Amino acid sequence: MTTKNKAGIFMNLQITKDITTPCIPEIFTINGKKAYAADFGNFKKAKLRKGGCKARLFERNNPTKDILYNYSITEKEYDKICNELESLLSIRNCTKCNRSKK
Repeated sequence: MTTKNKAGIFMNLQITKDITTPCIPEIFTINGKKAYAADFGNFKKAKLRKGGCKARLFERNNPTKDILYNYSITEKEYDKICNELESLLSIRNCTKCNRSKK
């Protein structure tokens, strides 16, 4: 995804989720720089009784100046990134992690 900010600079965002563990991005780059979901938020996890997780929901953090500077993004771009992370990485009724435990 490429978007243009007020200064006319394009943000290049690439997020691909992993097939094996869909709550973890396989590829996550911002403007060509490796990015980390933990810089943008945390996961809330609902566990199953037998182990593994039932659901992982991505919950965004408020943007900090350090994160905006580090990835060369605006607050509006930060919000777009968080929306993408919430959409792609929030998993409900997952059975991927506990498949090997059956």
